[in-house]
Amino acid sequence: MTRSAGSRAAGSGSHATRTKIVLAARDAFRATGFDRASTRAIAAAAGVNVSLISRYFGSKAGLYEAAVLVPLEHFLDDYVQRWGDYERGPHSATRVAAEYLG
Repeated sequence: MTRSAGSRAAGSGSHATRTKIVLAARDAFRATGFDRASTRAIAAAAGVNVSLISRYFGSKAGLYEAAVLVPLEHFLDDYVQRWGDYERGPHSATRVAAEYLG
């Protein structure tokens, strides 16, 4: 079976596939935790073959790192930078929220 040019464009390659897997994994890890999340269920939710998890992430632990730990690290780095630059002094809760959230 050959793939048409239109179906290939709709999937837009490995980046789109990787993103679908990461999003499905976040949902699974959030719902059931690392130990109970199944790579087969994650692959099914992403609409991909389970072998792609090994191809893109190496293992379930690698997928967890990409789906949960890397975004958390980016959030914390941003948080520390924003608050490290924040001038000292008393500030109202409204001002703090507005400046942090943008």
